[in-house]
Amino acid sequence: MQVTVENLGGLGRRVRVEVPALTLKQRIDQQLRDYALKANIKGFRRGKVPATVIEQRFGSKIRADVRQDLVRETLNEALSKEGLRPAASPAVNAEPVEDSFAYTATFDVLPEIGTIEVAELKIERETAQVSEADIDRMIDNLRKQRVAYRPADRAAQEADMAAFEYRIEGEEGLRVPAEGTERGAAILGQGAIFPEMEAALVGLSIGEVFETDISFAADYRDAALAGKTARVHGKLLKLSQPEMPEADADFIRSFGVADGELESFRREIRANLDRELAQALSARLRMTVVEQLVAKYDHVEVPASLVDMECRALQERDQAELRRRAQSAGMSDVPSAPELSNYSDAARKRVRAGLLLNEIASQQGLRLEPKRVEAAIAQVASTYEDPAEVVQWYQQSPELLRSVQNRVMEEQVAEWVASQAQVTEVERSFTQIVSPQTAGGAA
Repeated sequence: MQVTVENLGGLGRRVRVEVPALTLKQRIDQQLRDYALKANIKGFRRGKVPATVIEQRFGSKIRADVRQDLVRETLNEALSKEGLRPAASPAVNAEPVEDSFAYTATFDVLPEIGTIEVAELKIERETAQVSEADIDRMIDNLRKQRVAYRPADRAAQEADMAAFEYRIEGEEGLRVPAEGTERGAAILGQGAIFPEMEAALVGLSIGEVFETDISFAADYRDAALAGKTARVHGKLLKLSQPEMPEADADFIRSFGVADGELESFRREIRANLDRELAQALSARLRMTVVEQLVAKYDHVEVPASLVDMECRALQERDQAELRRRAQSAGMSDVPSAPELSNYSDAARKRVRAGLLLNEIASQQGLRLEPKRVEAAIAQVASTYEDPAEVVQWYQQSPELLRSVQNRVMEEQVAEWVASQAQVTEVERSFTQIVSPQTAGGAA
């Protein structure tokens, strides 16, 4: 076997491998003999099929299989011999070489990072505890999720559910709908309808009318209204006010707490919030460690092939989210995600972070802890109605299992880095960690 390596610049490499004609012939002949022994062809006894028949029936497939096997075997050997570490699966192209077999493999190699030093990194490690007020807040949220609405005989106010009809009139005879009125309903104060309409509805009683002007965005879904200002004429048809359930025994039992006791309910909520907080703290530590590492080792070259794969993954993620939103809104047209080039910076950062974390794990001999993987899967499963079924999904899906394993490994690396770096602990509230936007963006 002859191997030549070509440097394509940067991390790009092209390896050419030529397999001797004798090796190729021996492998093909052996496969032909194996087929002759096993083939079951009508008119011939097993093991007595002439070589010419085997060649005619299976020759093309045998040659293709042998070449594929030779690529797999010889490429690994060539890469090991030359000390090359591909960043992703090489692109292999066969060459037309008479009486032998040759191919080229093109790929990016992993960069030589060297020893990663973390002792000088300055990391803020956030800490937080679940308070009684956090439990109270969660109980209130659960009550709001079970809110019921009953007719209201008063003026509309925020949090009420208002049903209304309306029509839109503009310049040059614009009228939407063309005849009659449209009907809608919304909970006031939640931003589900135009702010101007919400403001106009607040204070109205059933049967009263309102008028207000609305400036429609240039990309508004109705082309007739896009980019225009029009007047909305409406009437309040029905009004319902919210009624939150009491946190009584029946309410508590509806969440699976058999004894219906408030203290038991609070213990269950605390356990759930503790798990949520631990996951959020771990994620924020990973983010802090990654930012510090990427900033310190921003000179590390990243394989273009991995950046391209990451760009595509980010684009597919965004496209899936746009599709989900369109379906939720009942839209037939799904917006397109940004062009791949828009993801380059984020993708490069993510790839560099992955390379650094993997290199640290390798240099420090960190190994994936199976018990942590099991705990992570159990935590995800606990949020579903049938946890055992979810655990089974993860165990049977290589992709799902790999995603959890990768996250756990990153957690282990981040914790190791934090144990070696200059760490300052910063105390936060539960809300600041779990819902930073709600807490005014504090972090």
